[in-house]
Amino acid sequence: MNDRFSTSAPEGASPHTDVGSYAIGALDEYETARFEEHLIDCDECAAELESLMPVVDVLSRVDPPSYVAAEQTHREGRVLQRMMGTVGKERRRARRRQLVASAAAVVILAVVTTLSLFAGGQMFGGDPGGTPEALPSQVGELPPDPDGPGIGGPNGGDQFQATDPRTGVQLLVDFREKDWGTQVNFIVRNIKDVEECRLVLVTTNGAEEIVTSWKVPAAGYGTTENPNPLELSAQTALSRSDIAFASVRAVSADDKSTTMVTAPN
Repeated sequence: MNDRFSTSAPEGASPHTDVGSYAIGALDEYETARFEEHLIDCDECAAELESLMPVVDVLSRVDPPSYVAAEQTHREGRVLQRMMGTVGKERRRARRRQLVASAAAVVILAVVTTLSLFAGGQMFGGDPGGTPEALPSQVGELPPDPDGPGIGGPNGGDQFQATDPRTGVQLLVDFREKDWGTQVNFIVRNIKDVEECRLVLVTTNGAEEIVTSWKVPAAGYGTTENPNPLELSAQTALSRSDIAFASVRAVSADDKSTTMVTAPN
């Protein structure tokens, strides 16, 4: 080893530490000259320098701007990965929140539906099969008037009752004068063996108006097979004073009608 080189190094420093710097050309002119003098007598530094030559050859081919750009791309790639990871977590959280909200909406809908069905049952009650609900069996009683104290009561409208001697059908009808016309509430009993009926109002000048119609089941209404009468309400723009009578008429398949009962008769 060259004593001049080793003695010029700071105390405690290795005389071989300049090999890498010399290989990549990082030493200045003075330091390069001194290291080359040392290299003549130092087999260890010569061997290390020879082992570094492939690395030096690779480094000589590197374009510094390209290296910087590649390093920047690598860093940006890591940033992009972190950002995508964060976005993925947020999207998963959003999906979880959406699922929770959807489940809550389903529960609320089920509760509302149940309450609605319960309220509907309390309001309408009776047979769900479509047969009109039976009210008191007395012929003189009619369903309550939503605008009055009760049809058939002390403040009832013009009430008429009739039984047709030919058909045996009974009709109780109540006419109530309204600002918009007339409300017609009626009960039909002992009617069967027809498929469809309608209520027709006949005016004082002979004109007719169909105010409602209904199907008649095989058991009929107000019969032995089905004691429940038919109870309906209809409205018309006709004034009460213009109505002469109400007529229940059976309707055949070819739309021909047959009078079953009339009130007042």
